[in-house]
Amino acid sequence: MKNKLAAALAAGLLLCGGVSAQAAPEFSNLTGVVIDGSGSWAGDIGTVFNANLVFDLDETNAYAKDFIAPSGEPPFYRWTYTSPAPFAPYGASFAGAFGAFSTQTVWMEVLDNFDADAAGNPFGVTGIIDVVSVAGGNVVVDCSAGTVDPVTGCSDPNAPVLFGEEFQIHFVAAADWIGDPASLPLSMTPASGLIGIFGDGERITGGATSASVAVEFFRAAEVSEPATLAIMSKVQTWRAEGLQACYTIDAGPNVHVL
Repeated sequence: MKNKLAAALAAGLLLCGGVSAQAAPEFSNLTGVVIDGSGSWAGDIGTVFNANLVFDLDETNAYAKDFIAPSGEPPFYRWTYTSPAPFAPYGASFAGAFGAFSTQTVWMEVLDNFDADAAGNPFGVTGIIDVVSVAGGNVVVDCSAGTVDPVTGCSDPNAPVLFGEEFQIHFVAAADWIGDPASLPLSMTPASGLIGIFGDGERITGGATSASVAVEFFRAAEVSEPATLAIMSKVQTWRAEGLQACYTIDAGPNVHVL
């Protein structure tokens, strides 16, 4: 479920939202930890990752609504929100060891009754789940063989060559969250609570993925501070007290204290 889900840890989650087209958009300010990486981002594992999102649950404000049916993956709807800068109410900014970037465009996707087991348990999630993804990117589309739309891309499906970065934040809940897969939820706080908040990103070079990361912002099993962050923080405390200790992180969220 690569472009729907991917993986890792939280400290500082703020969710608040509007109730109508005239109200303020929704906000999510998230801090997590990179738990996996490849390409030029392979060295970022264990580093802090920040995501600040401003989006909307009123689909009447969307620039476009599209039905997406990728080959071999479940179909879903996508809502795109954008306005001319610098007055856009919507946007996404991402910052990590790789650097930082912002975009005036965000898009949202809904997966209703998604079978996490059949998808290989992305993020370690099991069972039937509902997912709302909020994404942003700075991908540039080269449409040398066709015209280009600033949001949806080239008119000629054989023309586009993509360059840039794209990140998605996935809010995961039990399968009672989404009532209609063609509609956005009424709230980003499901009645049964969130199972987790995860993220994934990729760098696209010449139309191919040249780097990727997986991030965990929140997992319901973690009561307060995620275990990985807690161990890293404890080692720093020990070092400040004079204990000769250090930590290293493997390809997953596993911390080894030396």
